[in-house]
Amino acid sequence: MGKKDRTCSISHSLLQGLPQDRPKRSNSRSVQSVPAASQKTTIRQRLSLLAVALLIVGAGWATPPVSNAQAQTDHLAGIPSAFPPFPPKPPKPPPPSPRIVSLKKTAEAKPNLAPGDVFTYELTVHNNTNAAAQAVLSDTLPAQTELAGTPEVVVITPSASPLTTIFDPTIGPRGTVRWEGTLTAGAKIKVIISVMLLNCPEPGQAPFIGWDRSVKNVATLRVGTAGLSVATYAFAPGGCRGNPPQPPRPDPTPVPGVEVGVNKFARLHADRDLPERGWQASWLVTYGNLGDQTAQNVNVVDTPSSNQTLTFVRSAPPITPTREGDSYVFGVGELPSLKGGTILLRTAVGFNTPAGTVLTNTARITATDDVNPANNSATVTLTLPYLPPIITYPVSGATCTGTITITGKAQGGSPISVYVGDTLLGLTTANANGDWSFGVNLEDGFHLIRAETKDASGQPRSSRPVLLKVDSSLTWDPISLKFVGPGGTIRHHPRHWQGWFDDWGWYVRLAPSTTYTVSVRVCCTDPTAAVTLTVPGTGVVTLTDPDGDRTFTGTFTTGDVRSMVRDLMKLCVTCDGETNCAFGRIVPIPARVRDHVVVITPEGFRPTRLHVRPGEVVEFINMDETARSIGTLPNLPSMPASVLQAQDFDAVYLDVGESHVVEVSGATTYYDVQNGEHKVTLSVGGGVYLPMVRR
Repeated sequence: MGKKDRTCSISHSLLQGLPQDRPKRSNSRSVQSVPAASQKTTIRQRLSLLAVALLIVGAGWATPPVSNAQAQTDHLAGIPSAFPPFPPKPPKPPPPSPRIVSLKKTAEAKPNLAPGDVFTYELTVHNNTNAAAQAVLSDTLPAQTELAGTPEVVVITPSASPLTTIFDPTIGPRGTVRWEGTLTAGAKIKVIISVMLLNCPEPGQAPFIGWDRSVKNVATLRVGTAGLSVATYAFAPGGCRGNPPQPPRPDPTPVPGVEVGVNKFARLHADRDLPERGWQASWLVTYGNLGDQTAQNVNVVDTPSSNQTLTFVRSAPPITPTREGDSYVFGVGELPSLKGGTILLRTAVGFNTPAGTVLTNTARITATDDVNPANNSATVTLTLPYLPPIITYPVSGATCTGTITITGKAQGGSPISVYVGDTLLGLTTANANGDWSFGVNLEDGFHLIRAETKDASGQPRSSRPVLLKVDSSLTWDPISLKFVGPGGTIRHHPRHWQGWFDDWGWYVRLAPSTTYTVSVRVCCTDPTAAVTLTVPGTGVVTLTDPDGDRTFTGTFTTGDVRSMVRDLMKLCVTCDGETNCAFGRIVPIPARVRDHVVVITPEGFRPTRLHVRPGEVVEFINMDETARSIGTLPNLPSMPASVLQAQDFDAVYLDVGESHVVEVSGATTYYDVQNGEHKVTLSVGGGVYLPMVRR
């Protein structure tokens, strides 16, 4: 073939548009205290938002709901199953006492569930004490369901009474199933409930995967005055997955001559690692040659509207653009038959940009002897809404302290209302730069935090919510862990493929042969506390705290890609003579340029098949309307952690506009975690091929 082609190809759907998007401190600061279970309306929100996309089973007092997979083994191999409780720090109350009566929820897996179908779930209540207990069990049905038949109470170990339930249609959107009675010492019962799915959930934004189209349900158990035990499930009905995957398209047939075409996609989103940057617009250009002859003198010209500031440009195959006025010219040169490429641009969108502002981006392609100029230009627009505030801290995840200052960005001078669940904590005001802050004291447990402002017409505009788990038994603060790259401007926050960052199972994107500064806050007051980070390919890095602020830092240089993925990354914290370790992994950022791009759309991956050479780099870009997770294992959410630990797999969480870059060494398939029927197959061979657009 001679020299390697600097082109790839684009599937038919990549030349069809995507739907448009739906749309440092302030001087004023106040502090509010919020108990973890202070409002009944927040229990559903803060606990249900931790579920996995397909099926979640939860149990317990202050523990998050866990999946069937997690229930079998809660941690990766080698991680302690539980951290020893750390003495409480004033003025925080002591951690919750161990649960004495447990509640667990299990649900049958019906992946193809559709409106009109019935499914069943069970609530198991166990009095594992040596005394009788008075208990009240409540299960409020989701708005998308209705009760199908009479719930059944089954005694597993004697005894309990009564053996009947009450249905109150006035509580909740579809009524509440209630059991109130006595459990003798050691008694265990289960309440079996069948419901019918009435309609599909509406898509929406949330901090975790699967919440765009999932049904969520929360049950509570109150035992005397001891408080609430909460269990939850969430699943994405197969019949509610939106657009089903498209059948494989036949191999394209080129048209006679030269036929070049171009298309544009656009998304409005915030920056994940640097949220203080505010909003961004991502513009994706796809181009290709549909003809049976090689196109000559091919140029792609991209022109953003003048009310934008370009912050990022990247193309695959790589082409260095030249600037001509407001346009960027990509000299493709020769473009063989059924080959193509992509160009990704990002522009900054200031918070004070007025609602209704229209951003446009036009792409044009030209070539010698093009037989059909009708598809040589594409324009896409974004009409900006009133930009809602952004929470810059905390991020969604676990922390060891509830005494935090929530910070964010908004339009300068705008009033900000801070909520935990549906409870308004108080008000603050963004300063002239758009920065705002608000101090809170949160009890142990889960808290759904959001910020709200109002547009010119008085309509509320809410930030994307942050789900925070406060766990005072942790010896280190998971959400404080960050890696700062060269120059101090590149931050990498670890996360889990579900979008949640807890103290286990996380990953972080790092580049090979690059120096990073890692920092983490230690929660204990032990003056002899020690922190080490074992980096695959590098060794043990000792973190220090010379200024005594409990934030430990260290510096290391990564090795090559092979060494980075050889083993897990291990963070060990020693406090009061005990060492606890947490495990994560490195997702390498290939140093070489991108050769191919796979776009994630509401309809699935585009293309669905991709042939590459060994060692070539593929970039996945999420241009869907919501966050997505992708991975190389099918049915990832239902797999036990013990099985996952033994697997060599890749799985990541991508916010809107985010990318994941992989260097392909062998054939593999990537699946959409929310919808396993959507997949893209990467095969390795001597040539490069993608199904190309057909006229």
